[in-house]
Amino acid sequence: MAVSSGLSPNMGTERLRAKAKQETRIKEKYKQEKLELKAMLSRMAAEHHHLNYALRKALTKVEELETEKLNCRVTKK
Repeated sequence: MAVSSGLSPNMGTERLRAKAKQETRIKEKYKQEKLELKAMLSRMAAEHHHLNYALRKALTKVEELETEKLNCRVTKK
């Protein structure tokens, strides 16, 4: 087949090796991107947790202050 088309068997083999090498590079690239995205997702989840905790803490403090404010108004009357 390769001989009849004027190509040596080595040229076909080299072309297949080059194609396989390119596929491997592409797979590695996407594997690296996947790992980076997973790391980013993990950081975002941790940040979300910290922000949610801070929000709950602030809301609790606001409730305490509002309750204290109401108690002060009641005692002044």
